[in-house]
Amino acid sequence: MEGIAVAQFGRHKLLHLVRHAQGRHNLEAEKCRDPLTSFEYLDAELSPLGWQQVRDQRKDVCSSGLVKGIEVVISSPMSRTLQITVGIFHGNDEEATTVNGP
Repeated sequence: MEGIAVAQFGRHKLLHLVRHAQGRHNLEAEKCRDPLTSFEYLDAELSPLGWQQVRDQRKDVCSSGLVKGIEVVISSPMSRTLQITVGIFHGNDEEATTVNGP
């Protein structure tokens, strides 16, 4: 019952989960290679397509107004997830097109 009262007064949190964008290891897998056997892809960064996916998601997040209500962003420490997190959620909606990457 207490949970219902909390929701009625607007004291609820909204959780958004973001799936990762394409990484360089995904490109290797598409070439029928096993990226898991290569140290080079242990902490793979985003591919050029992955960076484009981040830019597109950033625009969606900004145009929806979601970026204004974010209180906290949590990410794993892997390179591509940090690139995605910073790329999508940095700054405010005025910076919607300033995602760096290839």
